Amino acid sequence: MYDTENGPATRTMQQNLAIIEEGLAPKVPTETVVKSKEASWDPSCIGCIQLSGACSLCVLLLGLIGGAVTYYVFSIISLTEISHNTVQNRCSDSNLWSYLLTVLIINIIVGNTPKKGAREKDTGETIMTAAVSLIITVSLCTWGSIEFWNTCVQDKLSDTLLFKMVEVTIYLQYSIITIIIFVIFYTCRKISSDVETSINNA
Repeated sequence: MYDTENGPATRTMQQNLAIIEEGLAPKVPTETVVKSKEASWDPSCIGCIQLSGACSLCVLLLGLIGGAVTYYVFSIISLTEISHNTVQNRCSDSNLWSYLLTVLIINIIVGNTPKKGAREKDTGETIMTAAVSLIITVSLCTWGSIEFWNTCVQDKLSDTLLFKMVEVTIYLQYSIITIIIFVIFYTCRKISSDVETSINNA
């Protein structure tokens, strides 16, 4: 029969008690714990997680591209469906048609502007780019909001595709403004943290 009193667990406990009586800290077998944690992560599971992340990213990118293409197609259709003169005849003080055309042109210009890689951009350039984008977006959003919420436009142009596309554009700009403000806030916090770290290490 196996002698449980002299088993490995009993001997280890006795050794730890003896070490504690001598005023020393007992040795904890951390290597076994670390190995058990590492062994719990199956390489096949890690591969599945990475594959799922890559697939999700691809689906997100395809969704964004599809949404952008759909937005431009319907915007162009709305501009050809009704003319600026027709809009002026219904609402003499409305520049809704000109607003949507301006937004499309500016988006194309900004999208085709050469940009440096993410690694080449420094923090200051990121803040400046975000600030310029914020100014442009806020200006266009203000103009669009004034045109869209005009009483005459709401009454006489609400049944047109142009009206719907301007509405979509304004809400998109509201979302973009929120994202840009978050980016600027996050970048400023990062700069503050880096400066504080540099001061503490000096």
